[in-house]
Amino acid sequence: MTAPSPPKQVKYLRITFWFFFLCTIAFILFSHQYLLPLESGDVVKLEMAKTKDAAASIIQEWKATGKYEIGVESITVDYILIVLYTLCIAIGCRFFSLRTNNATLMKSGIFFSYLIFLAAVCNVIENVSMAKTLAGNITEGTVFLAYAMAGIKFTTIIICLIFLVACFLIWLMGKYQKISQRRKR
Repeated sequence: MTAPSPPKQVKYLRITFWFFFLCTIAFILFSHQYLLPLESGDVVKLEMAKTKDAAASIIQEWKATGKYEIGVESITVDYILIVLYTLCIAIGCRFFSLRTNNATLMKSGIFFSYLIFLAAVCNVIENVSMAKTLAGNITEGTVFLAYAMAGIKFTTIIICLIFLVACFLIWLMGKYQKISQRRKR
């Protein structure tokens, strides 16, 4: 049930995965500092507000603590992160599934590399809804849409990351097994 992976494709995916992985981590660290005093937990609170009253309360709190303008700006900054994490996870799913040399996981890697784009689309819809909410259009519909899209986004990201980590661990176990077999000879 193993299928050899083309070496050039693996090398290209390895390079691009690590590039986007490092860019994503660097951007997260940069944006965390850039958006202070707003914390990622503050944004998640607004994403998960679920009701008009909860969102209005969070916005009032942000205005009182000087986080409102930065909160509005954080939505724009998030679009860059969407591109980075989507490419990182999509390429990671392909790369690590190929490294397993397991035909089923390799096919699944293609599926998960496309599935992460669902999270990106949900994230964009969520951001548009939150931008409308922050602009004063606080309705049950826009707040709930942001909430629903955030739930789908987080779930999809978690599922794709579980697949990526599983493939990584299977690849590591395969490497360990090869090393063990060499030592026995």
